[in-house]
Amino acid sequence: MLGVTHALISLALAKSLGLVSVKDYLKIFVLVFYAMLPDIDMPYSGLGKIAKPFSEHLYSKFGHRNVTHSLLFMLLVTSPLAINQGLYFLALLGYGSHLIEDMLTYTGVPLFYPSKKNFVILGGPLITGGWIELLFSLASLAVFIV
Repeated sequence: MLGVTHALISLALAKSLGLVSVKDYLKIFVLVFYAMLPDIDMPYSGLGKIAKPFSEHLYSKFGHRNVTHSLLFMLLVTSPLAINQGLYFLALLGYGSHLIEDMLTYTGVPLFYPSKKNFVILGGPLITGGWIELLFSLASLAVFIV
């Protein structure tokens, strides 16, 4: 899935759960940052462009959808926020929703890295950048705005 889709779906989820409003800028930043963070292993993703040397290193060592798309990495990078329960939960929601969304694609994710087994949900019906993803994005945007 595209970064914008990950961001919008996490925003819609958080708003639906009553965790954020349109004016909660810090909460929105944390949520969106962690929703996009797993794709830092792609040098041309949004965060990959910002942290290009780190992103290129991750990509050359592990490839895309590997270590950064695991529960182990999620716990590692979200743990600094554990001192603030509200922000920590948003970080877990953003990161976790990214992993679940990528499990809806045919390649899935290695949820229990270093195990190489990829987990796929519903046979991976989504294609990154496809029309179904566009519908998810538009519906999520509507939920967040309304």
